[in-house]
Amino acid sequence: MERAFFISETFLKDNTPISGNVDIAEIYPFAKTAEETLIQEAIGTSLFDDLIDKINLAAASPPTVLSADDIVLLKKIRLALMWYTVHNAIPFIATKIRNIGVVQQSGENLTNADGNTIANMQKTCKMNGDFYLRLVQKYLCKNHALYPAYDVCDCGAGLPANRNYPSPGLDIAFLKTYYRD
Repeated sequence: MERAFFISETFLKDNTPISGNVDIAEIYPFAKTAEETLIQEAIGTSLFDDLIDKINLAAASPPTVLSADDIVLLKKIRLALMWYTVHNAIPFIATKIRNIGVVQQSGENLTNADGNTIANMQKTCKMNGDFYLRLVQKYLCKNHALYPAYDVCDCGAGLPANRNYPSPGLDIAFLKTYYRD
């Protein structure tokens, strides 16, 4: 099966903290991993493969048009995927494996973030991804008749933990208390 992505470079850069100057070739491996380990697990392999095939056909010449139902589902999936992609990429954006070993890049007038900042960013990204993935699964359970390839039997199984996460507008002291694990 040809490799297709549920998410584009433009969408990632427009909707996440990934800056416009980040080389997307360094980010897409994390999108692929998130698709295959989190999204595929959540929606089932049959539906996952079906959507990948449909995306490939939509990009073919002549293109096949995606159904309105598939577009709705793909839009929901990409919200979860963008946050999981960032979560997975954060430790590797500035740290690279080179022939001399593991190195950390730094530029002029920039300082590397400390470990706590990176850990908090990852937690926030994971929290956002889990939230949107729950929405995808709830949508699929409610609309399973629209997606015959959706073969996950128990709609309550496999949902990310439903925690009451703090909203982004809460104060830093609360967040430090909440994320102290």
